[in-house]
Amino acid sequence: MHTWPVSTHLSAEAYIRSHGLVAQVFDQQDSGNVCYEVRIGDERYFVKTAGEAADERPVLNHPQRLALLENAALIARTVDHPILTALYAMVRSVDGVFLVYEWFDGDLVRADKANRADPDSVYQRFRQQPHLQLIKHLSRLIDLVADLVKQGLIVVDLYDGCLLWSGQQIRVIDLDNSRWGPSVNEMGRMFGSSRFMAPEEFERGAPIDELTNVYTLGRFLFEFIGDGSVNRAAFRAGDAVFAVARKACERHRSQRFADFESFRRAWRQAALRS
Repeated sequence: MHTWPVSTHLSAEAYIRSHGLVAQVFDQQDSGNVCYEVRIGDERYFVKTAGEAADERPVLNHPQRLALLENAALIARTVDHPILTALYAMVRSVDGVFLVYEWFDGDLVRADKANRADPDSVYQRFRQQPHLQLIKHLSRLIDLVADLVKQGLIVVDLYDGCLLWSGQQIRVIDLDNSRWGPSVNEMGRMFGSSRFMAPEEFERGAPIDELTNVYTLGRFLFEFIGDGSVNRAAFRAGDAVFAVARKACERHRSQRFADFESFRRAWRQAALRS
């Protein structure tokens, strides 16, 4: 594997281009991050930077974006899970850190609203898998979040844009906004896709904790096993799985599961019966 020493004089982009062939640039993120596919010999890497310091379009400024990269590195070093993309290095350049990840040869599941109904989109091809295959993928996602919660993390901004799919396997990316421990919504409308967000993620002063993650994972179940609604007729799995998803998505937190582990246990029991 290639080594990535500290850079004392190069910008992140100059450093990356000096170390290998940049095969692709991903620079159309709302976050302001600029990412690269880098090839060095037979090896491929996914490299994530905080983008240009002068770019003032994103909601977060450059120091805040750098802080999120540091947070992502800490998460990767705290939790090891098969569907979490492996972090190889955190490199410090003259304009801040950047992250070097494994390359996973898959596509983002997310599609823009205008293209979400396109049967050829990755989003539609993913959700049109047999429901038992989707249950396997979503079980792995639930297990990952359970591991994160056990380490004291509350996952924030988890949506289908965090999923890569190869046609056989999934990987999870972009957990940078996750928080260490329960917190309070200080923003009002928080970062994320409204299709997956809990009611408390829209309410300033509301608690953000593992019950928020329960809701989000319930929404994943409805999004992909169903049609995004809580309509039983559109849900392709059995009654037990539907009941778990419905309870997870209760608007009132007290009516959801007691904690994330209770949700995961109920999910596992229901999935076995599907």
